[in-house]
Amino acid sequence: MLVELVPRVRDLLGPNLRAMYLYGSLTFDCYNPARSDVDILVVTRRRMAPETRSALAAELRRLAEIAPIEISFLSRGDLEPWRYPTPFDYHFSGEDEGQDGADAYFATEIANARTRGVALVGPPPRKLLPDVPDEDFLDAIERDLDWVRERLDERPGYAVLNCCRVLAYRQERTVMSKAQGAEWGLRAAPERFRPVVAEAAAMYASPDDLPVDRGAAAEFLEWVQRGR
Repeated sequence: MLVELVPRVRDLLGPNLRAMYLYGSLTFDCYNPARSDVDILVVTRRRMAPETRSALAAELRRLAEIAPIEISFLSRGDLEPWRYPTPFDYHFSGEDEGQDGADAYFATEIANARTRGVALVGPPPRKLLPDVPDEDFLDAIERDLDWVRERLDERPGYAVLNCCRVLAYRQERTVMSKAQGAEWGLRAAPERFRPVVAEAAAMYASPDDLPVDRGAAAEFLEWVQRGR
């Protein structure tokens, strides 16, 4: 899919394209085709024209049939000076599509790209992407727990993995993948929550929908959120 995506973005953006970064599970070495997205962050020199955005949306919908994509387009003006929640030009995923807004979510994605991103176009991510202030990153990942709480019935494993990542960052200030968060949780989470962490880790690594105890996940999530 990337073999098609990169040249199409190049063609559609032309000289407006500043950089394109692959990040997320693929670069953290925990990609699972059964449940992972291909995460891309695109930096442009200026906001895209409406016709360019429309053409990109059509192309992304086509490519999303090959593999799940989560891709965000931010201009240099969205990133400099740093603002939180961060403005964005266009965002596309299997669950969401938005344009010309601002969201705390991008603090998390920019930090992840700086930590383990791979440049598909442009300079290394740490040379171009801004350093996300600690308080903004922590606020963003804690807000994400509100998002997973709303989806706890359908995604208890993801709630557990995100709880582990939040705990790890609070204690060690380390940006982690979901798989790394699970490894950390098995070592450092309170003992009573480690069985559900093990279930979530197994679910995340498997192509099958392995069960995760929803009640234990809810209890873990509530405990982590009380610690804000």
